[in-house]
Amino acid sequence: MNSAIAEIEELSFSNLDVRDRAGLIPTGWSQRWGTDLYFVGHPYLVESVAEYLKNNDGRIVEADSYNISDVLDSRRPVHTILLLAGIPIVEHMCNLNIVQDDEVQFFAVPVKIKAFGAFPVRAYASDKI
Repeated sequence: MNSAIAEIEELSFSNLDVRDRAGLIPTGWSQRWGTDLYFVGHPYLVESVAEYLKNNDGRIVEADSYNISDVLDSRRPVHTILLLAGIPIVEHMCNLNIVQDDEVQFFAVPVKIKAFGAFPVRAYASDKI
């Protein structure tokens, strides 16, 4: 596996309808789970992607790496833009590569906790009813 950092740019989303939809971002990174490589050179979104999702009414963003932002950028613009726009972020996902169909519903059910910045969720996708 390549350990180079992979920027995920706006071009990856430009022809997708994200309005009122979940943005599932399968990169295959979760295959590194449980190894030291999981935290080395992970794929992340660039700032323009966060702006695109915000400006086009995305509802939630999920990624299969440990951070949706570039951890070398202390500004954390992706987190800031999405969270200020009310767009939740779900990280550390797995098996996103098997969710190929447009016609699924995505759920991220949190435990009932107040005043936390991060917390675990039970995340799953289901065929639309």
